[in-house]
Amino acid sequence: MSIETTHTAAEGTLVHGTARGDGTHAILKACGFRWFGTLGLWGLAGSRDRQPNRHKIDRVTQALRDAGHTVTVDIDDTHRPTAEAEADRAQRQAGRAQALAAKAERRATAADTAWDAEQSAVEALPPGGEPIKIGHHSERRHRNAIARAHGATRRAIDATAAAQTAEQRAHAAAATTERRHNPVTVKNRIHKMQAEQRADQRILDGHRRVVARSAAHEYVDEFAPATGPYREQVIARMAQRADEIAYWQGVYAQQRPPVSPAATAETPSPKATSSSIAAAGTASCESTSKPCPCKCTPAPHGQTPSATTRSADTRPARPTTRRRHPTGNRTNGPGQPPHHRSWSGPFFPPGAMAAARPAQPPNRPPGSGRNP
Repeated sequence: MSIETTHTAAEGTLVHGTARGDGTHAILKACGFRWFGTLGLWGLAGSRDRQPNRHKIDRVTQALRDAGHTVTVDIDDTHRPTAEAEADRAQRQAGRAQALAAKAERRATAADTAWDAEQSAVEALPPGGEPIKIGHHSERRHRNAIARAHGATRRAIDATAAAQTAEQRAHAAAATTERRHNPVTVKNRIHKMQAEQRADQRILDGHRRVVARSAAHEYVDEFAPATGPYREQVIARMAQRADEIAYWQGVYAQQRPPVSPAATAETPSPKATSSSIAAAGTASCESTSKPCPCKCTPAPHGQTPSATTRSADTRPARPTTRRRHPTGNRTNGPGQPPHHRSWSGPFFPPGAMAAARPAQPPNRPPGSGRNP
């Protein structure tokens, strides 16, 4: 029987004409192919809407021919428009999500049934945790009941784990398309494809790479421009990638909210202060009808505004330093030197303030009251 290897953008790379027991299983698996149960064919994973992997196709073709099989190859490297490919991908993903959701529901039902069977097996055990009577006629029946209960419990646990795994896969499949169109993901995808495009352009033009440098010599690898069939493959790959870049750039442009230039120019910066606005001059204040925060007076028509047209600020000036009593504060007790971080004025030694006070009158005993 003849084996045919085909590649198209819509179906990917597939192998037709294989049969069970013909010896192709080990060869295809060793060459990177996998079995698609839904299609009933061997193929390369992720080959839809991609350029054909000629290295793997040539490798598997030669291996099958060496094993005595007749192999034909049909490759179509024409790519589909990216919009059509993405629509087909979203449709397939929706079908996969529905299939996985149905599978999760079946697994959940099987888990409930397994726990019901486990409950029945546990209830069949002797009540009250009765031990096994060695040598009694009930020993064999008792041991079999315990084994059935253990088996039912294990099957229920395994069914629950399988149901949880199926539910997680269903949730992941349902969110795949949304995550694929996330703005951050789209932006990163664009940057990655642009980098790959530049790398392929270097392959077409040829490039040099510095491997090492020394004081007297520079070690460089020279790469000549690609030629022959390989150059045609690179050109086809770049053409498809350019279409994908244009498509995703359009998607990203639609995702970004529009920004109004007028709103951006009229909205003042939240960090702007009255001093910074006044320092910029009053010319900007006359260009708008909004009240000016720098309290400037508009200059007459035909005159250049200056700083003399601004009215004086009547607000009281805030103190620049924070002074505390030199003989006591929150950190030091009375009579102790103030802390260097809580005192910004000159240092007064202990007792200096007491020495500067006037002496008490002679007709008043010391300590009898405050000085007048």
